[in-house]
Amino acid sequence: MDVPKPRQRFITLIVSSAVVLTLLLASALVYFRASGSSSQFAADHLWSQLFIPTRPVLIVPSDDALVLFQEYTKTPVQLDDYLSGTYLTKATLPTSNGVPLSAEWFASHQYTSSADLNLALRLGRLPQAIKSDVETRNARVLRIDDLKSRNVILIGGIGANPWISLFRNRLNFDVNWDWKASEGYVVNKHPAQGESVIYHDNLSDGSRRSYGVLAFLPGIEGNGEALLFQGTGMAGTESASDFPFSSVAFNNFARTIGATRDHIPYFEVLLETLSVGGNAPEARVIAYRLIQR
Repeated sequence: MDVPKPRQRFITLIVSSAVVLTLLLASALVYFRASGSSSQFAADHLWSQLFIPTRPVLIVPSDDALVLFQEYTKTPVQLDDYLSGTYLTKATLPTSNGVPLSAEWFASHQYTSSADLNLALRLGRLPQAIKSDVETRNARVLRIDDLKSRNVILIGGIGANPWISLFRNRLNFDVNWDWKASEGYVVNKHPAQGESVIYHDNLSDGSRRSYGVLAFLPGIEGNGEALLFQGTGMAGTESASDFPFSSVAFNNFARTIGATRDHIPYFEVLLETLSVGGNAPEARVIAYRLIQR
């Protein structure tokens, strides 16, 4: 029995639509391959420079017990005092809920934030990381020699991860925390036209404005590579953490700094994010600098 003409036209339309859709998908695939898989190539190259089989990678999350100590004492801790442990004996510790705090308590507790752990896990699951030797270590037990023999990823601002101070002279955007005012801020050492000298973490109209800095630069004494995730607070650090995983935003930035399929220059980028109720939308680039070796 012959197929009725209306039904035959319907079947023909469906088949034609399927062919057109297949051709469109094929064209899109060819386009993205021809463009070097533009949504991924910049971040992939960054990860490939950090995670290499011939050099171990050390991921160092923040020390939140140190953050608590500085919040209680309202005094920043320098790297030398942190390494020697003398900061625990220099300050007069207050009581918490009627219980006196002790230096031994801070020395015996190792805490880090869930956001830092999530980032460490996210980094460890990268295809490039799976092929290399990756270790996560608490900042308190780290030593300078560890940084010289490995590529290093530091997470947290200087108040949460004092190892950041080893790189401060190489960076234009200096992330700080005022413990007495409980306020984070970023100092712009050499402002370009239209840039501010200082960027304060602040609360306005129910939303919090925070800043993050992502920096990719040579390691200690020029050995290996270093990637730093910093922020004026947790939201700021998270904005820096999310940035290289945002294919569109990071690739737009990579093109701006002249990255190619074969090379991504050393850089630092200042990011701004507004968080409402703990939820922060994608950050926007405020300023950046290229870093010379």
